[in-house]
Amino acid sequence: HRRRGAQGGPVGVDADPDGVLDAEEITSTDYVCREWTILEGSYVVDEQLDVEAFRNVIAVMGDLTIRGVEVNDLSAMQYLSVVSGDLKVEGTSLTSLDGLDSLGAVNGHVSLFDNSALSSLAGLGMLGSVARNLDLRNNDALPNLDGLNGPIVVGWGVHISDHAMLTDIDGLGSLESVGTFIAVFDNPAL
Repeated sequence: HRRRGAQGGPVGVDADPDGVLDAEEITSTDYVCREWTILEGSYVVDEQLDVEAFRNVIAVMGDLTIRGVEVNDLSAMQYLSVVSGDLKVEGTSLTSLDGLDSLGAVNGHVSLFDNSALSSLAGLGMLGSVARNLDLRNNDALPNLDGLNGPIVVGWGVHISDHAMLTDIDGLGSLESVGTFIAVFDNPAL
């Protein structure tokens, strides 16, 4: 019985079939390294199948736009850590931003617009830097800004408006600094 983990590891014959390779049973060690991808240019993701293409992407050197009702799960983007331009998430069926858990820096704007099912900002917990604006508008199911775990540095400003269910903005406490403004308005439940 040859044994090896999915990502590699010890190889050998389990002579005493206990399901574990003992030191004397190991004949070699193999490791499978993940190949990471850095995408050059701007990308539009408007179908769930497009999201799957980001499985090993760690950076987008340009803008990334995620849009369309067919997009409902970002888990394939779990390794994305940098967007060198703008990040736009608009008009999706997402309920959270889970999958963007590794995203630490956006060197442009972060815009979350018109995501009617978005009820959580979970997934943005590692976001530490937005070079321009953090702009959240018309995400009607969003009750709070939890998920912005900070500390977050925003270069220009923060705009939060037109959220029908927004009752709590305590998540703004995770902002370490904001360049020019924080605007919160037209959130009728606040």
